Amino acid sequence: MLYDVKTFNNALEWIKNFDFDKLKDCTTKITTAKNVDKCLEWMELVQKTSKELHYFYSNNALHEFSTCISAFYSQCPIKWLRSATMDLICHTEMLLSNIENSDPSLVICQILLGFEAFLKGKSQTISQNVENDLWESDIIFIKRVLRNNIFRIKALKVVIAQRCAIFRKESATLLKNDSLEVLPGLDLLFKVHHPENEARKESILDTIRELLGNEKTVIIGVERVQALKLDLDNLKINTTAVVDVDVDNDNDNQPWLDSAQKMIAEIIRLDYDYVNSCAALDKFFSDPILLNPKRKETLKKSKPDIVTSITPCPLEFLRPATMELLFMVDLTMKTPADLIHYICKKYYSAVFARFKQVNVNVSDELWLIAWEICIENRKLRDLRASSPIESLFRINKPETIDRKDVIYNSIREMLSKNDTFYTAIPWINKFKITELKEEQFGHVDIYECIFQNGRKTYFEKFTAKKDRIQYLKTLDNLLQQIATDTSQIVCKKKEFTVEKLLQEICSLAETLDIVLEEHNLYAFKAKFIQKTKIAFEFLDRLYFELNALEDLSHREYKYKVWFLQSILADKNYAYCWAKYLKILDQDIPKELKSCSILVSEDDLSNFKNEINEKLNLMLKNQNLTIDKDHEEMCKFWGRKSKLFTILTRNGLYKFMDEYFIKSKPKYIGIDIETGKCKDAAVLQIATLEFTCLIDIQELFDKLSENEWKNDVFIPFFDSDILRVGFSFHNDFEYLCNKFPYLQDFFQERKVLCLQKLADYIIKLIDENIIVEYFCTDIKAGSGLAKLTKAVLNLNMDKTLQNSNWIQRPLTHFQKIYAVSDALIVVLLKDEMQTRLER
Repeated sequence: MLYDVKTFNNALEWIKNFDFDKLKDCTTKITTAKNVDKCLEWMELVQKTSKELHYFYSNNALHEFSTCISAFYSQCPIKWLRSATMDLICHTEMLLSNIENSDPSLVICQILLGFEAFLKGKSQTISQNVENDLWESDIIFIKRVLRNNIFRIKALKVVIAQRCAIFRKESATLLKNDSLEVLPGLDLLFKVHHPENEARKESILDTIRELLGNEKTVIIGVERVQALKLDLDNLKINTTAVVDVDVDNDNDNQPWLDSAQKMIAEIIRLDYDYVNSCAALDKFFSDPILLNPKRKETLKKSKPDIVTSITPCPLEFLRPATMELLFMVDLTMKTPADLIHYICKKYYSAVFARFKQVNVNVSDELWLIAWEICIENRKLRDLRASSPIESLFRINKPETIDRKDVIYNSIREMLSKNDTFYTAIPWINKFKITELKEEQFGHVDIYECIFQNGRKTYFEKFTAKKDRIQYLKTLDNLLQQIATDTSQIVCKKKEFTVEKLLQEICSLAETLDIVLEEHNLYAFKAKFIQKTKIAFEFLDRLYFELNALEDLSHREYKYKVWFLQSILADKNYAYCWAKYLKILDQDIPKELKSCSILVSEDDLSNFKNEINEKLNLMLKNQNLTIDKDHEEMCKFWGRKSKLFTILTRNGLYKFMDEYFIKSKPKYIGIDIETGKCKDAAVLQIATLEFTCLIDIQELFDKLSENEWKNDVFIPFFDSDILRVGFSFHNDFEYLCNKFPYLQDFFQERKVLCLQKLADYIIKLIDENIIVEYFCTDIKAGSGLAKLTKAVLNLNMDKTLQNSNWIQRPLTHFQKIYAVSDALIVVLLKDEMQTRLER
């Protein structure tokens, strides 16, 4: 409260009423001096400036820092300058700490630079005393500046330039300032070399002792001792760690740092132009003496011959220089992915061209920073260039246990996510990491058979059908082994692995014209369970139960047991089915045992009555067919929607009047089902509120050509309505086959095709333009079901995709399948739009 103008007087009351002696001492001078108003004035200036800095930081206007801080020092009285600067540091840090992932030391550094510049401009020093409580609170920031990796003295000028210049033009200006340092300003403010009392001296030395007494920060501590020119005799730490460290770590003895700084300065000068930057990097990574004339001529043709002062980096410094350069590029560029990928490739080329690997040690700190940057780069993570990664980070033979752990943990993290799972597999295979292979999959054979590249080639080696069938059975055994394995490691990826392996077995069985059931393959059971589970998640409960009753009516007992395994997501519901189907106690899944307590006899009786009612309904209408217009509430993937089925002229006009004349939806999903003749047979429309099936084949002769065009298609394709489809060029063809006059009609009435949009997004992902928020496990040209799974994590039931859409009457299950395609594109559109906006 003392450091807030608005609550200053309140703080004085607290001190008075509760007799805070220490605080009385701190406020005596302020409260008794004649210039209390002036004191409050600079406190108000501090608050105003800290809020401005917070605003600039929040809005990435980092180029405004210098102007704002200069204005602060020009307005602050010299008498209060030191206290005001410390107070500004306190307030600014407090405000910035509320921003997620903020770096307050960035702004603190600029404040210190401003403090130093102001004093140099005034050509004077200040001897103003600062109260101990304020000084002690700011010693925290001494520690933060000293410890922060970003403020390593060896790279200070470049890093400050990058950190303070997201807007690129400012960085070039900052780099020209040869006096850009942070520690002189810190010394001027805190009098590091000449502490004002013994307590302050001890605080400074304690900070350095902490750094030197820790193995991980000892090098940083030595650098700070050198930069501040502190007396090592005063430190008296109880360890010999400092003696064993090569303390000559200043900039003069790290020539690779100088090379990296010059290179990043050149990239900034080139305004981050990719082509010109690559040309400059070619010179940085090349050595004209070692390159043959033909190679030099090739380089000239492939890259522009730019004017640059860059000289080749010596081979013995290339590894640490490359890591420093990766760090600087990542900090200075908004989208550095392509340049980072290029730097890694050039590093490997430079080393490979000389036919030797130079074992230059790099610090753990620099290695870790460079590793995190590279592992986030999609092209490098996908191992499009594995040799540069190995050459730079020594993955096959990590240099330390800690680095090995970092590499392995990164691969484990990739394995834990579906969108990077297949990316992780080549890492294990390429670098022969047997330890991870066995750990993650429990059994090496499973890994080799399922995931190792070339398994299809292995299949093609078999020429005899019996050998191919035997190979299929081997895969089937693996599927059963994984599906029934309850170990924690396997369970972690079980569903994903089973799905992929089952898909491959079914594909191979189709190729061999093999019926899974005839060969008693486990895949048949897995396929039945998967199909039922998808129906359970997707269908409205009414239609799921009708479908189950129809399907199980002619099935053997084992199918009823499998059916239970498919609906375990709702245990009480599954238990009711178990009792209705008269499943033996020994066959009831163990997950359902406790349900006997939760589900009463009345619950079981009510469930049995409801199912019998539906069974009677099915017996009355054996084919469960559609014979009239119908309106109902239905659930798709647990989401409620009003469902209209339209077979008559009156029903169509009523629907059009209600939803397209009196009111208009903002956007609709649209889909077409067709028969063998490729004419549109059924039209499906959907919004978030309703779904509708319009039976074109039934209605075709009941409306004239003008009525179809003016009363149906013109409202559907109104310019104010966005239409969304998937692979709509096919649906367009089906509609035009049925209604030829629509060929011209569609020229100005477009449809947003999600397949084209998804392919474009995948292209942007491949170019590292879009990475976050979008999945990476789909390929261009993927179908609607794959896109739905990848984006919405929903499974689509495609069992009726090839059913007969010409035969009448249609079934209720065809109706549900048809409208779900129109609804899903609406849900996809919303999710993809949300991600693009993010």
